[in-house]
Amino acid sequence: MAFVNAELAGAGALIAKLSHAGGGPGVVALVPEVGDPELARGGADETLRKPFSDQDARQAARRVAS
Repeated sequence: MAFVNAELAGAGALIAKLSHAGGGPGVVALVPEVGDPELARGGADETLRKPFSDQDARQAARRVAS
């Protein structure tokens, strides 16, 4: 499983490759605090809005792993 910052150049391709739909281990897209997280999702299995807590990250990872 991977956490990918959706704001980085090339993040969309990386997210697509790592997602369960792309045959990968699963991916959580880290999206900006403002704006629509669905627009930045890019096929990720889960999104996590920045800033986030340790607990938020663990919960997102559990959702992707299940």
